[in-house]
Amino acid sequence: MAQIKRGFTIVELIVVMAIVGLLVAFMFVALNPTARLEQARDAIRQKDTIESEVAR
Repeated sequence: MAQIKRGFTIVELIVVMAIVGLLVAFMFVALNPTARLEQARDAIRQKDTIESEVAR
């Protein structure tokens, strides 16, 4: 009789972990919260600068 093989090999698990790691890295770069906060602060500063120039 043939032996039934169950589960995943270590190579398959490593490949899946590498792919998941790459996806997480891409998502972190795409959704970088620090950069988003900096953009929001810059927008507020620009708005405040324009408002102060108009008020003069």
